[in-house]
Amino acid sequence: MTNIRTTHYIIGSAVGPHPFPDIVRDLQSVIGNEARAQMLNQTSGEMGHPTFNNGPGRLPDVVVACVGGGSNAIGMFNAFLGDTHPSKDVAKGHVRIIGVEAGGQHGPWLPDGTETDKHAATLTNGVIGVLHGSRTFLLQTSDGQIKETHSISAGLDYPGVGPQHAQLKVSGRVDYKYATDSQALDAQRAVSRAEGILPALEPSHAMHQVMEIATTMRSDQIVLVNLCGRGDKDMLHVAKARGVTIDTDVILTKDEGYKSMDSTNGGGGGSGVSTPVKLVYLALAFACGAALATKFPR
Repeated sequence: MTNIRTTHYIIGSAVGPHPFPDIVRDLQSVIGNEARAQMLNQTSGEMGHPTFNNGPGRLPDVVVACVGGGSNAIGMFNAFLGDTHPSKDVAKGHVRIIGVEAGGQHGPWLPDGTETDKHAATLTNGVIGVLHGSRTFLLQTSDGQIKETHSISAGLDYPGVGPQHAQLKVSGRVDYKYATDSQALDAQRAVSRAEGILPALEPSHAMHQVMEIATTMRSDQIVLVNLCGRGDKDMLHVAKARGVTIDTDVILTKDEGYKSMDSTNGGGGGSGVSTPVKLVYLALAFACGAALATKFPR
């Protein structure tokens, strides 16, 4: 921005100064509210609908969503934040909530323990700072400069996170984990083959953790995961990551974009071109706010 006196910059996520994170949360909360109503078979009332009669009839044991800036996740989580019990026992109504960040190439640390910047796991490895008008966790250097992040998923490739997620991390209400690029790719393939649904790379990070969590759960327990986008848009990136050559002029990485800009500006260079989930129900909430609870094969 060249003129902050007459220009107001609003980012399309649950970030920025008050009241914008609240506005985005409230608009996105239709996802969590309708998912909750479908889980409970709520056919009437404010969030109910006559067609909401095919759910399990109880709350999920775990709710999972991917987190970049955090808009889809806060929309899903908000409906379940009050479902707590001091014992954290799901049998007593406690709903566990998990956010999944972009672990990039190897996660925040290489196999030998060396720290790396090739990720966007802000809540896993960030520090407190101020960005875009809010105090939250950031990926920044010791002198406060924002780091260059990496994720195969453009929607999760962000060096900050919404301040509401920062508060939920500090309070301990939500657990934040990460999935790497390769784990997200494998999860995307597994869901596509098992369910006939092509998830975007963003929720594929969440799906990896869902499959990991499911191995520790009983077959009668329930995970609700926010499948917040479809993966058609990602197919060129997926092909490139899997070594499939496609003739295209589309710029697929930031490095290619930088080379293209350098070339345009007279610089050198040019642009180059399953484990089964042990769940009774897998609930899929889409960005339109509708949710689907279906039997998942065991």
